[in-house]
Amino acid sequence: MIHHKPTVIDLCCGAGGFSEGFRQAGFNIILGVDIWGPALETFKCNQKTDVVKGNICDMVSFDSDIIIGSPPCQCFSDANKSKDKVIDKTIIQGFLKLIDRSGPDFWVMEEVPNILKYFPELKSLAFNIPAYRYGVEQIRKRVYVGNIPPPPFTGITATGKYPVVCATEYKGRSGRNFGRLADYFERKATLEECKSIMGFPGYYEFCGNKQDQYIQIGNAVCPPVSKAIAEGIMNEIS
Repeated sequence: MIHHKPTVIDLCCGAGGFSEGFRQAGFNIILGVDIWGPALETFKCNQKTDVVKGNICDMVSFDSDIIIGSPPCQCFSDANKSKDKVIDKTIIQGFLKLIDRSGPDFWVMEEVPNILKYFPELKSLAFNIPAYRYGVEQIRKRVYVGNIPPPPFTGITATGKYPVVCATEYKGRSGRNFGRLADYFERKATLEECKSIMGFPGYYEFCGNKQDQYIQIGNAVCPPVSKAIAEGIMNEIS
């Protein structure tokens, strides 16, 4: 049992959506790690903690009760139709090695469900969690892998009427059937709309230019889902 306010380090932290849910659940966010400057600015602005800019594959270990992370998933996603797509397992492997070397009490990684096709050994540690089960109004299916208890049901469900908020919303309509939120609205979605549909609180501030902000929001973990996961862990250690 942990007898202090449990600490969290967020690897491939992006804008901090994963950490925001843990912060709301009462955890102490002590570090965010990423390679992208604008996302780290957003993380530091909102989480009020230290950040490190760098590749997690170059890092040795971390000291924290809990390690979370959302490594880049573009090459694993079925939404990526690029003919030049190359499956690169390096970052996921680096994340898992860091977990092994760091030995946190709990760890969890957010990814697209297709990740299990390339890492079948993770299936026994995976939870498929659609965001609408936790009040997020979009059809966003993600898999959460780790040594975590099942997240408790909050009783707040949503219809999931909106399509997935994409990192490419800044481009406007895609020309495909609900390929982006912009296709649903039949116009470019605003930053505030994207932020709200992702479940970010109104006070959350995003840094960088508008394109950077769209990308950060679309790539983020939905805070309400993260909060449910965090509450499951908190129940386990309390």
